[in-house]
Amino acid sequence: KINKFQPIFLKNLKWSLPVIIKEIKKISKLQIYFIFQLRNKLYVRNASLNQEKINFKSHVLWIENFKKNNNKFFLIKINNKNIGYIRIEKNNNFLNTSWALDKKYHGSGYMTTALKAVTDYSINNISRFKAFILKENLASIKVAKKSGFKKMNLKRNFYVFQKKL
Repeated sequence: KINKFQPIFLKNLKWSLPVIIKEIKKISKLQIYFIFQLRNKLYVRNASLNQEKINFKSHVLWIENFKKNNNKFFLIKINNKNIGYIRIEKNNNFLNTSWALDKKYHGSGYMTTALKAVTDYSINNISRFKAFILKENLASIKVAKKSGFKKMNLKRNFYVFQKKL
């Protein structure tokens, strides 16, 4: 089970370093900046439903509102270096789920393993997760499927994936 005060340590034979997944309760300026930088990478914007660049002031307000509503951010780290994040946002009776990973670590299995670890347990007594993924975003589709999400339907230009516990 995910304990908000204890990081999850993940090890895999093909990884040279363990991966740490840590829930952020009180977000630091460095963490805000890391998430901002990653969210604005061209490859992340191109894979997002909203592809417009995000300005820093809007990002900070978004983070503040996000945390006020008891939503969750999990940082993914290697050697104490942030390499990605998973965002869990309450939406009525399900949890919106999204993620981003530094391109240097794409194809490593880190995100699949981290996403599975985070979504294998109920959060705030909700056990249904959804992810909205652009149909061209083959990497995230693969991550979702390998993490236990099932493709539900196609809306305009994106798929709705769902995971029920």
